[in-house]
Amino acid sequence: MLLRPWLEDSDGATLIEQRAARGELDPAAATMTLLKDVDLLRRCGAFVGTFRSVSGRLFYLSMQGRLRRPPPYVSLDIATLEDIV
Repeated sequence: MLLRPWLEDSDGATLIEQRAARGELDPAAATMTLLKDVDLLRRCGAFVGTFRSVSGRLFYLSMQGRLRRPPPYVSLDIATLEDIV
């Protein structure tokens, strides 16, 4: 029995860890792409996304650091940011 069913591939989607293990992905290139996304998204004025993922929280906190205040947000998975703290 799989304890974390969300880790399974669904409808052709594949987790990045599985793609890297199969040699289909260059980890260095994936890391650079993530860093470019963080740099681009931190320049936004509001956040619309999920706080479930580490990257979503990273984007939000990067925006907060640039703005020096919590940016406005719409969470697609939880009621408020306080729910994850």
